[in-house]
Amino acid sequence: MVKFISGIFGIGVKNMDKESRKERLERFTRIFTKSRQKTTVSQEKMAAELDVSRRTIQNWEMGKSCPDFFQTTEWFRVLKINPIPYYLEYVFPKEFSDLQASDSGERIAEALKVLLESLSEEQMRALLFLFHADHGSSPTAVLQMIVAHLHCDMKSRVTVARSILENFEMCEQRGELVAEDHIMPDLDVLRDAVERGKIAANKNEKGYSASYSDVNPS
Repeated sequence: MVKFISGIFGIGVKNMDKESRKERLERFTRIFTKSRQKTTVSQEKMAAELDVSRRTIQNWEMGKSCPDFFQTTEWFRVLKINPIPYYLEYVFPKEFSDLQASDSGERIAEALKVLLESLSEEQMRALLFLFHADHGSSPTAVLQMIVAHLHCDMKSRVTVARSILENFEMCEQRGELVAEDHIMPDLDVLRDAVERGKIAANKNEKGYSASYSDVNPS
């Protein structure tokens, strides 16, 4: 995930250089405010969680001051939402601002092109495995299963994820894995996701946020 975020900013920095600081700041504050308002987290709650004053939160959302990198990371951790859509919207406003599934195929293709250029080598190999490896499943069907899975509540997703992790470990122990010459899953990431998802589900939260820098520093 860290490499992915670095890739996003690495590709988008030239585009941002064409803008004024005021334009970038306005977009940043709009994204910050929108991300918080999407949840039920109040400014008071954010201030308490980030150990700053409410006035500081207000200043961030009005563009009078800016958080540092750690505070930005903590912001999305407290909100328990995926930060990637907001990073993408900040760096690539043309492609990702208010992007909807109902948008034209041309706009979606432009957004996907940016995403592909931002992927790490490991993520690209995983996509190649999905579409190119002789694993015996239809890539189209697998994609639809992922879409269906992500529409389910957190408790249901954790149950499925735990089952997938256990099935992989059993197949690996029995020497029954398919297409072993291709990329293998990062089990540390999977185990961490299951645990974070379990905590979120027990608290009746809709999601969790994680960069995985703690389990996958590379």
